[in-house]
Amino acid sequence: MRTLSTLFLLAFLCACGSDDSSSSPIGDGPDSSGEAADAAVSDTGPTTCPPGYIGGPGGPCMAVGIQGCDAMFIDPETGLCDPGLVACAPGQIPIFGGDEQGCQAIGVVDCHPDFLDSETGRCDPKPDLCPQGFIPIPTQGCVSMDPPGGCGEGTWGNIEALPGDVHVDASYEGEDSDGSREKPWTLYSYGIGKVDPGGRLVLAAGSYEPGVLVSKSMSLVGRCSSMVTLMGTREGAAGPTVLEVKGGVEAHISDLTISGPGYGLVALSGASVSLERSIVRDCHNVGVAAVGAATSLTATDVWIANSQADNSGQKGFGLLAQDGASVTLSRAWLPENTTVGILALGPDTSLEVSEIWVEATRKSQQGVHGLGLEISGGASVSLSQSLISGSSSSGIVTVGADTRLTASEVSIIDTQISEEGALGLDGFGLRAGEGSTVSLSRARLADNHVAGIVAYDPGTSVTIDETAITGTNMSNQGQFGRGIAAQQGAAIEVGRSLIANNHSAGIMVSDAGTTATISEVWIVDTETNGDGRGGVGLEVTNGAQSSLARSWVSRNQTMGVAALNADTSLAVSESWISDTRADAQGRYGYGFQASSGASADLSVTRVSGSLNVGVCFLSSGGSVEGSLIEGTLSGSLQLADGLLSTGSVVTVDRLISRDNARAGVLFDKSDGSLAGSLITENVFGLSNQGLPGAVISGDNVIEGNEHDYVVDDALEVPDEVMLVPRTSESDP
Repeated sequence: MRTLSTLFLLAFLCACGSDDSSSSPIGDGPDSSGEAADAAVSDTGPTTCPPGYIGGPGGPCMAVGIQGCDAMFIDPETGLCDPGLVACAPGQIPIFGGDEQGCQAIGVVDCHPDFLDSETGRCDPKPDLCPQGFIPIPTQGCVSMDPPGGCGEGTWGNIEALPGDVHVDASYEGEDSDGSREKPWTLYSYGIGKVDPGGRLVLAAGSYEPGVLVSKSMSLVGRCSSMVTLMGTREGAAGPTVLEVKGGVEAHISDLTISGPGYGLVALSGASVSLERSIVRDCHNVGVAAVGAATSLTATDVWIANSQADNSGQKGFGLLAQDGASVTLSRAWLPENTTVGILALGPDTSLEVSEIWVEATRKSQQGVHGLGLEISGGASVSLSQSLISGSSSSGIVTVGADTRLTASEVSIIDTQISEEGALGLDGFGLRAGEGSTVSLSRARLADNHVAGIVAYDPGTSVTIDETAITGTNMSNQGQFGRGIAAQQGAAIEVGRSLIANNHSAGIMVSDAGTTATISEVWIVDTETNGDGRGGVGLEVTNGAQSSLARSWVSRNQTMGVAALNADTSLAVSESWISDTRADAQGRYGYGFQASSGASADLSVTRVSGSLNVGVCFLSSGGSVEGSLIEGTLSGSLQLADGLLSTGSVVTVDRLISRDNARAGVLFDKSDGSLAGSLITENVFGLSNQGLPGAVISGDNVIEGNEHDYVVDDALEVPDEVMLVPRTSESDP
């Protein structure tokens, strides 16, 4: 079983990285009729433009901001896309790009009404609501573990007699046993030997031992899982085992409990097993295991709980699929297992999981793991309509080349963090590394620690669609808390998703070789960490490459979007960056910044309501094309510029910079150019100060400012502008 390496921990540590009282964007927003005008009149001129356009610098309409929004998201006053216009119900997120726009349910979308939290929209099963003999299934409510019609009366309850049945009743006191209902055997190990191939062993209420090897195809049926317990062990292929099914054997097991000081149920080497309405609890090493090529296991309506680790703190898995086995698990509850709730391991191993709850997987006493679901070594898993909560280290872990996870309509919530140790670097919702591949859709990751999703290592690929990643908490030391972290050469794609109320960074993309493609995403309300650092909506750093398209980045603290450090590349297009807030010292509040050698290009983008600077290039390079910067406010730095370039090389074309509280455009000791732009309604229009100076074209329109040009005195650029909001581990 693979573990998180020290190198990964160190890399995570070293990776770079408003007073608005609005609540989480999941199911919360202003009321809207959903109606919008077919066209809006730009306040830059008399031109009538279609939705998503404003009057351009030369008169013709110019696309700006988020493109492709449905009418429900178009602000009738501005004619521009505003995803905040639509109020989604709890448990839904706004989809404002592509097909089928509107409010989309995420997480366990078919959550049973008894388990649905109406305030948050979360699927929150309550075991205490279920009567004895029932288990909580997120989509089904409380599910009975009894057979149809209940446990019934008499020795055999409601078990219908079939020809060839062999009966066992440990309480039978007669000395004339023949396996009939009237004269059952008393030892079930003896009774199994009497079953013909394809026949059935029927167990009355009671506890049965020792452990048994099923070496021929048969069915094993108990009166009721609450009344029949297999509790002894025998020395099997894996070690002490309660019930082992031999290779090549087909076994059907139902309505009983497996509990003993060894492996619970083990299927090996081509066995075919079905398990139904059964309980596997308090076993050692593994509750249920399917191992070997051609081995298959189907388990439905099962409760697998409290598996114990071995003396070294290893194992303790709830369910194991290994070495080419095929497992289907549905309508299951797996609480309080040790180290790993479900483990899929090895090439050609496949696991199909639906409608389950993996709850509170714990670390061993030696501090090993605590993972809800681990997939490694080339295994493949499909997961749907399921909940993984309260894991003590990570909700889901995928590691290894050819390892694959496809997950839809799932919730990964409340992953806990270690109290011991100096780092406390666990608590991830989803961790993908070592070349694994993950596809995640209509998922909810909430209230985890350190990172909602972290992807690392070359070859690792994570695709996220229609997903909400919210409320990620910091480490014990007040660090991290990122929504998504991609690093060390991983590749991520994020689309039609919500990243909200996280810390340090909503999305952080770090390191050479790491790539991120982000589109139609809302990144909102990112806060600084416990040291007051970070707070960036999207941070791309240390040589990573990223693109952001048709997205909304709003109300983040310190910076909306940042590209930091040499060899970093970022392209932002058709997006809206709004209402960036300052840190606790009143610094930053920049909508967009490129600094320290990064390269960044901004096109068809709207930047509004920033504090101190709308768009800032600091010792970097890039371009701004066909964009709108407006409404930059003054903060503690005593500047409020739409576009500020200091010590940089920036090409600016067809920019509208208006209504900023200081300069519309300020080139400070910079190279570059300004062409085809409109600068209006600012205090100062244009300042081009210091050497080498930008090339200013004659086709710009600079008018309607209090001072169109700064001629004699340079505008001050405070030293504080040079401070880059570093990640939580670095001094600012």
